[in-house]
Amino acid sequence: MQAIFRKLRLAAAALLLTAFAAPAQAHFIFVVADPVNQGTQLQLSFGEGPEPAEAYLLDKVAHAQLWAVAADGSRSLVKLSKKTQGDEGAWVATAKERPTALQAVCQYGTFSRGGKTSLLNYFAQYVSLPGAVPAPGEELKLAVVPTLETQGIRLQVTWEGKPVSEGVEVVAAGPNGKDLEVKAADGAFVVPNVGSGRYVIRARLAQDIAGKLGDDAYQGVLNYSTLTLDIAK
Repeated sequence: MQAIFRKLRLAAAALLLTAFAAPAQAHFIFVVADPVNQGTQLQLSFGEGPEPAEAYLLDKVAHAQLWAVAADGSRSLVKLSKKTQGDEGAWVATAKERPTALQAVCQYGTFSRGGKTSLLNYFAQYVSLPGAVPAPGEELKLAVVPTLETQGIRLQVTWEGKPVSEGVEVVAAGPNGKDLEVKAADGAFVVPNVGSGRYVIRARLAQDIAGKLGDDAYQGVLNYSTLTLDIAK
């Protein structure tokens, strides 16, 4: 019996070490705008969803850039501050006026798994519908542009401003956190039968591009783009 428990402890330790060795494996950047007493809190988090996550990982995305987008399409760079509570935290700022959208980018760096090293690029957006959806800034190479239609949410994924669907993977979660059906539709994607609430979309585009980031060589590029979407009642 002691030998069994020892094996279980070793297995748990191995999993823990793996998790610490690859902190970005299941983490992405998310941006949201939520009302607070002083105006609107703009938040950039690094985790599995648009909520404050592990505080010890925040410095890994400290160089991320966040833009607030106004109704006329003008963009302003947001100065963020680290905010933590206990073991969780996010990068935040307070705006007097609520922006129409948020857009963010972060080149995470290189990440090795399965004998292959990849360059990780993160992109993130926040918008609300119904309403105007500003065009993604040129920094958002991989973006998800939503349109609210009678059959659901139509998601047009773009790469460098042009529609792309080949090689793109899209997943979506609803207000209850459950995974939703995503259908391919004429070069885009559709999440059918949606109601009001907050939806989280994630797109992935892998590229067989080799290069170097500083002294680190990589054999591929992984691009992830998240969209946090609020649909009003």
